[in-house]
Amino acid sequence: TRCVLSVSHIQFYCSHIGRLGNSGVPVQSFIDASEVDVQQICRKGGHRVKNGGNLCISASSMTVYDVKSKHANGQCTVTSLIHRQQEVVVACNKVGNVCLPVHYQGYENQQPTKQNCS
Repeated sequence: TRCVLSVSHIQFYCSHIGRLGNSGVPVQSFIDASEVDVQQICRKGGHRVKNGGNLCISASSMTVYDVKSKHANGQCTVTSLIHRQQEVVVACNKVGNVCLPVHYQGYENQQPTKQNCS
């Protein structure tokens, strides 16, 4: 699905990518969900990925945006903004006493097990 680029989308994604220091990466992905919803993937809201080590997949679909951009002379240009509904895959590690997402892993048709993440 293609999303119509608005000025506010372009400014948000360009400034966010710049803050991340990832302006050399041609595609960045953003999950449009609350922090709590993403954290739940590592708990009862997700399942372990088959042969995936510490990877867990969301039990339901979330909106993911892929932003392609170019950076030159201190200027950011978003060349495309694509959004889709899909399961989200994250790496989960214990931080303190809580299991939290520590890395977003692109969805590549990974298969869930029946085992909840926790």
